Amino acid sequence: MFVVASGDWVKVLLVILLGVLVHVFGSNIVVPRIMQRKVDIPPVLTIAIVLVMGALLGAIGLIVAVPVLCVTMVLIRHILYREIYGEAGNAEAAVLRPTEPWTGVERRQAAGSAK
Repeated sequence: MFVVASGDWVKVLLVILLGVLVHVFGSNIVVPRIMQRKVDIPPVLTIAIVLVMGALLGAIGLIVAVPVLCVTMVLIRHILYREIYGEAGNAEAAVLRPTEPWTGVERRQAAGSAK
């Protein structure tokens, strides 16, 4: 805004160009590397899904591309581990058991029958 007010259009174009370069660098290099480290999704796959979803669904596709990819990757990994490798689903369900008997119900029943 301040550059536009100065009236120097060369500086305005340079600021716009710098903004575009920073955005392109962040979108195509930084974000895919973060996705690779934190979500374990290959950077090439992240870029490809953003391009495909953007072409198919436009702006909405750009917004939902990476979350859809993450959900899809989790489902695929879960199915692979369970069906092919047989690792998921072997764990027993967690059941909470009391460490000592709870007698609250018996006390109320005994108090009710004593009347």
